[in-house]
Amino acid sequence: MTTFVLRLLSNFSMNDSHFEFQQQAMTRHRRRVAHARSNAERIAVSERLQTEAMRAIHGDPMAYQSFMSRNYRRRRADRVEQLLVEMTRRKPVVGAEEGEARK
Repeated sequence: MTTFVLRLLSNFSMNDSHFEFQQQAMTRHRRRVAHARSNAERIAVSERLQTEAMRAIHGDPMAYQSFMSRNYRRRRADRVEQLLVEMTRRKPVVGAEEGEARK
């Protein structure tokens, strides 16, 4: 019985690595296909995905309500003002005082 379990475990690890190899091969193939697309094809794919996503959201009332509340929450005036402040705030440059002292 332990031999059977060991053999089963060894097959499982082989299958695991084979599955990972297949996944990596599929990822490489998808990347090659994506890089080979023209700009027009990329735009068409993007529009199709967005249309399908919106159709799915509109098909489920709870999903649509969640989408709209998240959308409004992100577009609130105070949130927009907060983002503008964060974007315009200058981050201090590390070592700027030392560089100025050397000049």
